[in-house]
Amino acid sequence: MKVMMSESAKRSWGRAALLGLMLAGPNAGGAAAQPADPAKIDEVEKAYDEMLRARHQLKSDEDPLDPAAAARFAAVLRDAVALYREPADDKAALMGLTFMFAYCEQAPGSDVEKCRRLKRQGQAAVLHRSLDSKELIGVLLHSTDADVAFVDAVFQKTVQKKSVQQTSVIADFAGRLWAHRYHDEKLSKKERQTAYRKVLEYGHVLEQDTALVRLGDKEIPLNRWRGEGLLESVQAQSVGQVMPDYSWRTFTGEPVSLRQHRGKVLLVDFWATWCAPCVASMPDIKKFREELAGKPFEVISINDQGGDLETVVSFQSKKVPMPWINWRVDTDNEDYHRLGLASLPTYFVLDESGRILLRAQHFGDDVRQHIRAALNAPTS
Repeated sequence: MKVMMSESAKRSWGRAALLGLMLAGPNAGGAAAQPADPAKIDEVEKAYDEMLRARHQLKSDEDPLDPAAAARFAAVLRDAVALYREPADDKAALMGLTFMFAYCEQAPGSDVEKCRRLKRQGQAAVLHRSLDSKELIGVLLHSTDADVAFVDAVFQKTVQKKSVQQTSVIADFAGRLWAHRYHDEKLSKKERQTAYRKVLEYGHVLEQDTALVRLGDKEIPLNRWRGEGLLESVQAQSVGQVMPDYSWRTFTGEPVSLRQHRGKVLLVDFWATWCAPCVASMPDIKKFREELAGKPFEVISINDQGGDLETVVSFQSKKVPMPWINWRVDTDNEDYHRLGLASLPTYFVLDESGRILLRAQHFGDDVRQHIRAALNAPTS
């Protein structure tokens, strides 16, 4: 999944974090920090860039790298481990540590136990030293779904420190993570109930934060709206419910509604130009739509970039054609945050009455199968 952070921001953050990781000197026994070899830093940083580009070309986080890229990925991780030293208060090093070892176990030839041990060390350092860091969300951003316990622990520690602003930041992230898990169809009933309770917990925390945040030329209760969005994501956007209408608009500003397309099976696609999996899926969506020509089926792509329409229009005209319905959603109003999107891309498959048949993070066989089944189902 891609949690809501632009690819350019991730890339800049990742390079800085990796550099910080490599520059962190040994701290055991009070030993003085030793600078890393600049040539080695440059070599690993270049390899890191290659690795990141290779990952961005994948259609989903679950897709494997090709063997050559995987081997290079493993080399980057080994070099980063060799340069790593136990960090003290170097927050960039902590972020780099957690980021690198979020993927460590996936690398070919990895020492899995070592990966897990080093990751636990990094997480422990975060809990004891870095809760006040502005960059803490970067650590959490690169924690995988399996680390919800770590994210929950960070939240509880933050609450104990009585940092209202940081508590809201962590509650927002943790709530999105649990909402993402809640919509996983593979969860057992008990696991889904746990995820539901967690989303409610974090959503209610955010609802209590009424502080105004400036967004563009407006001041809005951002965290309260985000809390409402978390609650709505599990209470009004689950499979079997009718998809609510929000403040959708065309690219020229006219208000539009999902109700206008009742009678058709819909694929509703939330995307952004900076989201690599979103962009990678567009040719497949186009091909699938062409296969279903003549059927009562339509694609509605809703762009999640607020007022940055010039970039979106240029992208569609010069890079990736999207010859279907294109809407946008304003990011500075309550409706947008009520969407409660945990990540991009997010896909909804709706039947002819607007009922949600599937909510997914990847355009794969499950999305295709649900659409074909809906088209073949008898009309009510």
